[in-house]
Amino acid sequence: MKMICRYFIAVMVITQPLFAITGTFGTYSISKESKVWIEGSSTVNQFTCLTYNVQGIGILDTAKTTSQVIGAPMQLSCKAEFAVSVKSMDCGNRMMNNDMYEALKSDEHNLISYQLKQVRILNTLPGDQLEAMTQGILIVAGSPQTIHMKVRLKPLGGGKYSIEGQKDVTMTSFGVKPPTAMMGLIKAHDRLTFHFNIVVE
Repeated sequence: MKMICRYFIAVMVITQPLFAITGTFGTYSISKESKVWIEGSSTVNQFTCLTYNVQGIGILDTAKTTSQVIGAPMQLSCKAEFAVSVKSMDCGNRMMNNDMYEALKSDEHNLISYQLKQVRILNTLPGDQLEAMTQGILIVAGSPQTIHMKVRLKPLGGGKYSIEGQKDVTMTSFGVKPPTAMMGLIKAHDRLTFHFNIVVE
Protein backbone atom coordinates (compact mmCIF):
# COMPACT_ATOMS: atom_id res chain seq x y z
CA MET A 1 0.00 0.00 0.00
CA LYS A 2 2.84 2.43 0.82
CA MET A 3 4.44 1.83 -2.58
CA ILE A 4 1.21 2.41 -4.50
CA CYS A 5 0.49 5.60 -2.58
CA ARG A 6 4.03 6.95 -3.01
CA TYR A 7 4.07 6.39 -6.76
CA PHE A 8 0.58 7.71 -7.26
CA ILE A 9 1.57 10.91 -5.51
CA ALA A 10 4.42 11.31 -8.00
CA VAL A 11 2.04 10.79 -10.90
CA MET A 12 0.05 13.70 -9.58
CA VAL A 13 3.19 15.87 -9.47
CA ILE A 14 3.56 15.21 -5.75
CA THR A 15 6.53 13.23 -4.45
CA GLN A 16 6.49 13.57 -0.67
CA PRO A 17 5.22 10.88 1.76
CA LEU A 18 1.81 11.23 3.37
CA PHE A 19 1.98 12.35 6.97
CA ALA A 20 -1.71 13.04 7.49
CA ILE A 21 -5.04 11.69 6.42
CA THR A 22 -6.62 15.10 5.80
CA GLY A 23 -5.51 18.41 4.35
CA THR A 24 -3.26 19.44 1.51
CA PHE A 25 -0.09 17.37 1.07
CA GLY A 26 1.79 19.70 -1.24
CA THR A 27 2.10 21.74 -4.40
CA TYR A 28 4.86 21.10 -6.93
CA SER A 29 5.94 22.57 -10.25
CA ILE A 30 7.32 20.80 -13.32
CA SER A 31 11.06 20.38 -13.89
CA LYS A 32 12.85 22.03 -16.83
CA GLU A 33 13.75 18.54 -18.05
CA SER A 34 10.12 18.00 -19.07
CA LYS A 35 9.23 17.91 -22.74
CA VAL A 36 6.16 17.75 -24.97
CA TRP A 37 6.23 16.84 -28.62
CA ILE A 38 3.96 16.13 -31.57
CA GLU A 39 4.68 13.50 -34.21
CA GLY A 40 2.99 13.58 -37.59
CA SER A 41 3.48 12.97 -41.28
CA SER A 42 2.80 14.57 -44.63
CA THR A 43 2.62 13.39 -48.21
CA VAL A 44 6.43 13.62 -48.41
CA ASN A 45 7.89 13.12 -44.93
CA GLN A 46 7.46 12.55 -41.19
CA PHE A 47 8.02 15.30 -38.65
CA THR A 48 8.43 15.94 -34.94
CA CYS A 49 7.71 19.27 -33.25
CA LEU A 50 9.31 19.49 -29.79
CA THR A 51 9.36 21.91 -26.87
CA TYR A 52 10.98 21.92 -23.44
CA ASN A 53 9.01 25.01 -22.44
CA VAL A 54 6.52 23.20 -20.22
CA GLN A 55 4.74 25.01 -17.39
CA GLY A 56 2.51 23.34 -14.84
CA ILE A 57 1.45 22.66 -11.30
CA GLY A 58 0.10 19.79 -9.23
CA ILE A 59 -1.73 19.58 -5.91
CA LEU A 60 -2.68 16.46 -3.95
CA ASP A 61 -5.13 16.66 -1.06
CA THR A 62 -8.34 15.28 0.36
CA ALA A 63 -10.62 18.05 -0.92
CA LYS A 64 -13.72 16.73 -2.65
CA THR A 65 -13.73 19.68 -5.04
CA THR A 66 -10.67 18.45 -6.98
CA SER A 67 -10.33 15.45 -9.31
CA GLN A 68 -11.09 12.04 -7.86
CA VAL A 69 -8.40 9.36 -7.54
CA ILE A 70 -9.83 5.89 -8.16
CA GLY A 71 -7.98 2.92 -6.70
CA ALA A 72 -5.86 4.90 -4.23
CA PRO A 73 -5.25 3.25 -0.82
CA MET A 74 -6.96 6.20 0.88
CA GLN A 75 -9.35 9.01 -0.07
CA LEU A 76 -7.35 11.30 -2.35
CA SER A 77 -8.08 14.06 -4.81
CA CYS A 78 -5.73 15.95 -7.06
CA LYS A 79 -5.30 18.86 -9.39
CA ALA A 80 -2.73 18.69 -12.19
CA GLU A 81 -2.29 20.72 -15.35
CA PHE A 82 0.40 21.75 -17.80
CA ALA A 83 0.71 23.96 -20.85
CA VAL A 84 3.20 24.68 -23.62
CA SER A 85 3.61 27.69 -25.86
CA VAL A 86 2.86 26.83 -29.49
CA LYS A 87 5.61 29.15 -30.71
CA SER A 88 8.17 27.38 -28.52
CA MET A 89 7.70 24.18 -30.54
CA ASP A 90 10.46 23.41 -33.05
CA CYS A 91 9.77 21.14 -36.03
CA GLY A 92 13.36 21.32 -37.27
CA ASN A 93 12.54 23.56 -40.22
CA ARG A 94 11.68 27.25 -40.12
CA MET A 95 9.09 27.03 -42.89
CA MET A 96 7.45 24.01 -41.25
CA ASN A 97 7.45 25.87 -37.91
CA ASN A 98 5.61 28.81 -39.45
CA ASP A 99 3.09 26.51 -41.16
CA MET A 100 2.42 24.71 -37.88
CA TYR A 101 2.07 27.95 -35.90
CA GLU A 102 -0.43 29.26 -38.43
CA ALA A 103 -2.42 26.00 -38.52
CA LEU A 104 -2.63 25.96 -34.71
CA LYS A 105 -3.81 29.60 -34.68
CA SER A 106 -0.95 30.61 -32.41
CA ASP A 107 -1.64 34.35 -32.76
CA GLU A 108 -5.06 33.81 -31.14
CA HIS A 109 -4.35 30.77 -28.98
CA ASN A 110 -0.69 30.61 -27.99
CA LEU A 111 -1.02 27.68 -25.57
CA ILE A 112 -1.64 23.96 -25.86
CA SER A 113 -2.85 22.91 -22.43
CA TYR A 114 -3.97 19.83 -20.53
CA GLN A 115 -6.14 19.68 -17.40
CA LEU A 116 -6.46 16.43 -15.46
CA LYS A 117 -9.99 15.42 -14.45
CA GLN A 118 -9.72 11.84 -13.17
CA VAL A 119 -7.13 9.15 -12.46
CA ARG A 120 -7.62 5.41 -12.13
CA ILE A 121 -4.66 3.39 -10.83
CA LEU A 122 -4.19 0.27 -12.97
CA ASN A 123 -1.02 -1.67 -12.21
CA THR A 124 2.38 -1.70 -10.61
CA LEU A 125 5.01 -2.75 -13.18
CA PRO A 126 8.56 -4.14 -13.07
CA GLY A 127 11.22 -1.61 -12.13
CA ASP A 128 8.98 0.10 -9.57
CA GLN A 129 6.86 1.65 -12.29
CA LEU A 130 3.18 2.52 -11.99
CA GLU A 131 0.52 2.56 -14.71
CA ALA A 132 -2.67 4.62 -14.55
CA MET A 133 -5.54 5.61 -16.83
CA THR A 134 -6.31 9.32 -16.90
CA GLN A 135 -9.16 11.43 -18.16
CA GLY A 136 -8.53 15.06 -18.93
CA ILE A 137 -9.17 17.98 -21.23
CA LEU A 138 -6.67 18.75 -23.99
CA ILE A 139 -7.06 22.24 -25.45
CA VAL A 140 -5.58 22.91 -28.89
CA ALA A 141 -6.20 26.07 -30.91
CA GLY A 142 -8.71 27.14 -28.26
CA SER A 143 -10.80 24.00 -28.77
CA PRO A 144 -11.20 21.62 -25.78
CA GLN A 145 -11.51 17.86 -26.13
CA THR A 146 -11.90 15.22 -23.42
CA ILE A 147 -9.31 12.47 -23.84
CA HIS A 148 -8.52 9.21 -22.07
CA MET A 149 -4.83 8.44 -21.86
CA LYS A 150 -2.73 5.74 -20.22
CA VAL A 151 0.31 7.09 -18.37
CA ARG A 152 3.38 5.45 -16.86
CA LEU A 153 5.44 6.64 -13.92
CA LYS A 154 9.13 5.75 -13.74
CA PRO A 155 11.44 6.55 -10.80
CA LEU A 156 14.64 8.31 -11.91
CA GLY A 157 16.43 8.40 -8.55
CA GLY A 158 17.24 11.34 -6.34
CA GLY A 159 13.56 12.00 -5.68
CA LYS A 160 12.77 12.48 -9.39
CA TYR A 161 10.09 10.73 -11.42
CA SER A 162 9.13 10.82 -15.08
CA ILE A 163 5.49 10.62 -16.14
CA GLU A 164 5.06 9.53 -19.75
CA GLY A 165 2.04 9.27 -21.99
CA GLN A 166 0.89 9.59 -25.57
CA LYS A 167 -2.38 10.03 -27.42
CA ASP A 168 -3.39 9.90 -31.08
CA VAL A 169 -5.53 12.88 -32.08
CA THR A 170 -6.70 14.48 -35.30
CA MET A 171 -6.20 18.13 -36.17
CA THR A 172 -9.69 18.47 -37.58
CA SER A 173 -11.27 17.34 -34.29
CA PHE A 174 -9.85 20.56 -32.80
CA GLY A 175 -11.01 22.67 -35.73
CA VAL A 176 -7.48 22.79 -37.18
CA LYS A 177 -6.97 22.50 -40.94
CA PRO A 178 -3.88 20.37 -41.75
CA PRO A 179 -1.23 22.73 -43.18
CA THR A 180 -0.16 22.60 -46.82
CA ALA A 181 2.85 23.87 -48.77
CA MET A 182 3.92 24.43 -52.37
CA MET A 183 0.42 25.31 -53.53
CA GLY A 184 -1.08 22.20 -51.99
CA LEU A 185 1.46 19.71 -53.40
CA ILE A 186 2.63 18.93 -49.86
CA LYS A 187 -0.08 18.31 -47.28
CA ALA A 188 0.14 17.27 -43.63
CA HIS A 189 -1.93 14.25 -42.67
CA ASP A 190 -4.74 14.83 -40.21
CA ARG A 191 -3.56 12.39 -37.54
CA LEU A 192 -0.99 13.47 -34.94
CA THR A 193 0.46 11.72 -31.90
CA PHE A 194 0.70 13.92 -28.82
CA HIS A 195 3.54 12.85 -26.46
CA PHE A 196 4.67 14.10 -23.08
CA ASN A 197 7.44 13.23 -20.66
CA ILE A 198 6.96 15.26 -17.50
CA VAL A 199 9.70 15.17 -14.86
CA VAL A 200 8.80 16.10 -11.28
CA GLU A 201 10.86 16.32 -8.10
